[in-house]
Amino acid sequence: MTANPYAPPTRPIEPAGDVVVPKSFARRLSLILAVAGFLGFWGGGFAIVAGAGKGGMGPGGGLALGATIMLSMAVHLVGVAIVFAAPRGRRLLPALLNGISLAIMVAITVLGLLSARTVYV
Repeated sequence: MTANPYAPPTRPIEPAGDVVVPKSFARRLSLILAVAGFLGFWGGGFAIVAGAGKGGMGPGGGLALGATIMLSMAVHLVGVAIVFAAPRGRRLLPALLNGISLAIMVAITVLGLLSARTVYV
């Protein structure tokens, strides 16, 4: 038979000390990947728009910036995956930063691809 969880304590209750959460390399790396992915995506996007607005974007430059944008999305995927190596109490912030930013990037990319497929008659 198990003990009654609603019974009063039988011995004195002592306050527990503060638990020190160890510093995590995985958490720091995930935050760094979140920043790198964010800067790569938006920097590449702004460079493509600026180059297209001037009319001076060559095919090689556009391809390189497009690859930068796709690489930035892959960096966020790695950031989401690596955060699970962090201690349990320290996962939320990097997971949210990488996950929300990745979701916004995917939505913008899908909307851009769908609008590019529109045929104007």
